[in-house]
Amino acid sequence: MHPTPDPDAMASAMAVAILAESVDTDATIQYPGKIRRSENRAFEAVLECEFDRIVTDIDLAADEVVLVDHNEPRGFTGADGVDPYAVVDHHPGDGEGRAFTDVRPGHGSCSSILAEYLADRGHGDTGDRPLPSRLATGLLYGIQSDTTSFTRGCVKSRAIRRRRDDGGGPFLVSHVGSIGARESLSAAADELIRLEGITAVVVTGEKNGELHASGRSQDDRVHMGKTLEVAFDDLPDASFGGHSRMGGGRVSLPGGGRTNPPELATDGGSTELHAQLFAAMNGEL
Repeated sequence: MHPTPDPDAMASAMAVAILAESVDTDATIQYPGKIRRSENRAFEAVLECEFDRIVTDIDLAADEVVLVDHNEPRGFTGADGVDPYAVVDHHPGDGEGRAFTDVRPGHGSCSSILAEYLADRGHGDTGDRPLPSRLATGLLYGIQSDTTSFTRGCVKSRAIRRRRDDGGGPFLVSHVGSIGARESLSAAADELIRLEGITAVVVTGEKNGELHASGRSQDDRVHMGKTLEVAFDDLPDASFGGHSRMGGGRVSLPGGGRTNPPELATDGGSTELHAQLFAAMNGEL
């Protein structure tokens, strides 16, 4: 990554690591400089990223270097002597990889380019390879942050097609998997409610054998506190509530999260729980 890693660079690097793993290749994510700004440090902490800081070219983990979100090595001693194996970027520049170069200045983010690669290799909705929840969250935020909430550098996309196909309309439900801090769900909900066309959102995640949820509503028809109460009403040990615009709570996962019944299946897909949440937001419960 470049010397000041931001969410777009970090998510892009995470995507490269997953692509490498899919062809039985190990990848180490490295960067020079420092991860500055609270937003960037929060990204690293909440998504529990494993990045290594380098100072010189001797610190590089391998000879085959892939640059993301920049196209010329910089920010560390010996950078001028590094010949990148591949370059993926959305900034204009003359840098090239000796084996592969994909520089698209017309794209608002590097994450969107890597998301295309993942889809082409069968990751996510369109294929048979699951997309890790941390990576999906990272890519979404990387795209959103670099496009200023999808207001610049955007291209036509199927990014929210699944939500509409599932009958969610203006409502969105997202499961992010294991979380390091409960506050990350609130932060995610605050960001997702800003998406164009979205009026209510619920984000769920797992921590210490419990399922946590945070919701936001800008829709007068959706009282978020009551929505969460109703959606989780049939589950034992559930504690949810809030007010009209904001809600949250928790419920214990059977077996400490190791074995989940269908209503608490948390694979990020179209589960019974997601259907309950959509039904509650639609006033059907």
